[in-house]
Amino acid sequence: MFRVKTSGRTKRTIPLIVLSLFVAIKTNGQQQFPPEHHKITVRLKLLDVVVADRKGNFVPGLTARDFEVYEDGHPRPIQAVELVTLKTAGQSPAMNRAAGTQAGSRPARRLWVLFDSLNTETALMRRACTGLKETLLKLLGEGYELTLVEFDYKAGPRSLTELITDPAVVLKALETVGGSLQATFLKRSASEEWKKFPESLEDRRITLLPDELERLQWRNLLQKTLSCLLTSLLKIKEYPGRKAVLFISSGLPEQESNPYFNSTGLRNLKFFDPFGLVKSDDYSEIIREIVNLANSGQISIYCYNPESTTEVMKSFALSHLSAGTGGQHFSLTTGETEILNKMKAETEQYYEIAYVPASREEDGKFHRVEVRTRIEGLKVGSRTGYVEYSAREIEKRQLAASFFSPEFYRDINFDLKLTAWPEKKNTYKVWGCLKIPLAGFKREKNTGEKVDFLLGVKELQSEKTHLGQEILDLGEDLRANRPFSAYYFITSKIKIRPGRYETVATLKTQDGKIGSREIWLELPELKKNQDSQIVNLIPGRLIEGKRGKPFTFDERGLLNLGSKVFIPWAADEIPAGSVLAILVQAYLTAPEDLKPEFWLEGPDGKFPLQAGLIDKNWNRKTGCISMVYACKPGNIPPGEYRLEVTGQHLPQVRFDYTIKVKN
Repeated sequence: MFRVKTSGRTKRTIPLIVLSLFVAIKTNGQQQFPPEHHKITVRLKLLDVVVADRKGNFVPGLTARDFEVYEDGHPRPIQAVELVTLKTAGQSPAMNRAAGTQAGSRPARRLWVLFDSLNTETALMRRACTGLKETLLKLLGEGYELTLVEFDYKAGPRSLTELITDPAVVLKALETVGGSLQATFLKRSASEEWKKFPESLEDRRITLLPDELERLQWRNLLQKTLSCLLTSLLKIKEYPGRKAVLFISSGLPEQESNPYFNSTGLRNLKFFDPFGLVKSDDYSEIIREIVNLANSGQISIYCYNPESTTEVMKSFALSHLSAGTGGQHFSLTTGETEILNKMKAETEQYYEIAYVPASREEDGKFHRVEVRTRIEGLKVGSRTGYVEYSAREIEKRQLAASFFSPEFYRDINFDLKLTAWPEKKNTYKVWGCLKIPLAGFKREKNTGEKVDFLLGVKELQSEKTHLGQEILDLGEDLRANRPFSAYYFITSKIKIRPGRYETVATLKTQDGKIGSREIWLELPELKKNQDSQIVNLIPGRLIEGKRGKPFTFDERGLLNLGSKVFIPWAADEIPAGSVLAILVQAYLTAPEDLKPEFWLEGPDGKFPLQAGLIDKNWNRKTGCISMVYACKPGNIPPGEYRLEVTGQHLPQVRFDYTIKVKN
């Protein structure tokens, strides 16, 4: 059912240079053949470099003869050098005019300001906003376009302004920037204050020890930070030319502040990373991933730490983000004027060098680059190298960001129900139902009719993840004007054992919209000589079907029951007097005669359901009995109810599923 594995654009280039070689051949001065045309495609890379003299002043007027480019230690031919000078908003270099870049997307005097409210306390963030206010207004007066983004703990990257030039809009946006109580509580976790924060993972409906809860808090904070950075940089890199980002942060979670960075490095945090972005336990690998992505889009990050202590400059993450991208790390004592002058000097004038790289295609590997000048006494500032990402690698980072923080991604609305189906004793498959409302697909024609569906499963105490992927075609449901599209599945290769699992489902449309959901599963260990327990309790409905082997799954992911088929989670609303199908799965040490009783509990009381057995099956491999009942609500008042089951040899279970009874 799923393709399973266990565990865009790249750096801006000149698209193509096509050379036509005209060859005229004569033989003995008599016969002349028509000219031959040979097309040779040359792939070019662009480097943005700043050249200064001994006094630190920018040096204009240099040409290709004045530069040398070395990639991985080997000299590479230079095709063109262009001086980029942005004196007014929107002014573009000749190189981009030759490449056919539209005026609206040409290099301009732009600044992206990222407020890291995930890791910065409220008082510090307010201090930073106050100190930067005049600096940002001055930039607007000089023709800059500003984009302000806040990293919010619950909403993710929150756009406050986008390429705005209106001072009133910027001032209003600055007033909305907050900070994080989460950062305060986690940094003072020894005082137990962190437990008071609302996001204490209580909605996961799994049992967590205090140590596990705090580890998840730390891990989630780092994953949210990475998700925000990946998402923001992927958007910024789409703009041409050299881009400046001012990153206001007290520092990312790292060894000095995190008790869960121990001798095993990141292993103790157990990332949910089915795409393998965190390739080692070394914390620097995470920062290197962000640096490589920024460099692939000619982005320089200037980190500004609003804390006043001298220790802030020791922040590993901020120092490496700035140094690795050609930016700089500032503290509160630096002064806003110095920050402003530094960023302006390196973004308003620079050279773009187009050279022929060694690789003929995007290989996804890091290539070290060194730029030298043949003129003595000049200093060249350039990026240390690049990773050229293919479209697939860019998509992988988009999806990884959605798995790191699924609550940030709500572009696609959908509902997902999951349960664990016992296959053998203490071995489960994942059975699920995905429902996608189609109203948004009907309104936006560019969304297309196909979506990528990805399901990741990870055990809480393990690093191993399973990832399944399927392409869903919504075309038939859209043409039939149905309100939603339903997809049922049973995983054939994702098999899990007892434990606590994080699962993340992500949908991605053809035009790049992403929606994600997180569900936690707790799978019981089925032991001999233990009390009976309910494994699954699933409401649904019955339809007629082809006769098949009872309690097996058909190609649609539905459960066969002889001549009928059980459709799970299909009973959100039922008319009074209609039939409600209920699947009960219970673990028993012996096939005892069970007689479950079903109830609907609501504001008007508790009402029994008249139940008749449709089919049952005893599986000796799992020790589970599966039973499907047809129940009639009877004279139950309309309203919302919770399903409950009791009976001989069974514990009382109230199922967390709302059923609406209609007239």
